Amino acid sequence: MGPVAFTCNTSNIIMGKSAALIILCILITSFVSYGQTSKTDSLLRLLQDEIVDTARIDILNELGNELILKSQREAQDYYNEARQKSIDVNDTVRIVTSLIGLCDVYSMNGEYKKALEYITEAMNYAYNNNDLLATCHSRLAIEYYNLGKDEESIKHDRLALHYDLLVKDSFKIAYDLHNIGTYFLGTEHNDSATCYYKKSNEYIKNIDDELTAYNNSRIGFAHSHAKEYDTAINYHLLALKRFEKDSSLYEMAMEETYLANLQSLKNNSSKTLEHINNAKKYSYDLNNHVLIKTVHHL
Repeated sequence: MGPVAFTCNTSNIIMGKSAALIILCILITSFVSYGQTSKTDSLLRLLQDEIVDTARIDILNELGNELILKSQREAQDYYNEARQKSIDVNDTVRIVTSLIGLCDVYSMNGEYKKALEYITEAMNYAYNNNDLLATCHSRLAIEYYNLGKDEESIKHDRLALHYDLLVKDSFKIAYDLHNIGTYFLGTEHNDSATCYYKKSNEYIKNIDDELTAYNNSRIGFAHSHAKEYDTAINYHLLALKRFEKDSSLYEMAMEETYLANLQSLKNNSSKTLEHINNAKKYSYDLNNHVLIKTVHHL
């Protein structure tokens, strides 16, 4: 449990309207043509078409974004391919996007120092772009948090918020506020954490956005710290229900472990085992050694 990262969508940060419109038109045409197929299938079919290099890179990065919570090995392959093609065409924005994706893959596998290397490299390319700077600072905050360097983490969270306020990006501001809240979660300032999560919700325009699930999960932790276990369980179940909509196996596994811990605190052994078995299945489906270790410990 810790800060969360928003998905870095290249089409939102490309320099110039024409390129963004090209990508948008390609994607819309694809999804209309392929009807009810999954987004992953539609993106894979796009790769078979003759498209310009930048469009191909965007699709590769989008495939990484789509698969990162479902198949991290595949996501890593797509990000690596996007990174190399971005280097080939000397496109710094897309290089940063792929590096951010690689950072996320390593971070989710518990390789925080390796993740920090990738995001530090990305930072070197982002110096003249406020949007990218905000994204990089947000990821740096996450990795420093994971490495136990809390003061360094909150510093980068506040820098991310600074740059996102400059570009008036309400979506990313909501994530920044969420992550700052997590800095206070479980401390004597637990109430401050809840306030930041609620403020984060105010910036979320779509109430079905995945960030609402993260906010619900963290509010659940706030109630858990207050030993309000039933309320905490309800918030984690809300989060789990939302993650299930996207088959986000990683987050589903995490929520199941949280629920298992809460049911254990209530001495409800049957419910505890039910959640552990669910977490175990998702962890093995992902082949995520950190999650597998956590489940076996439980």
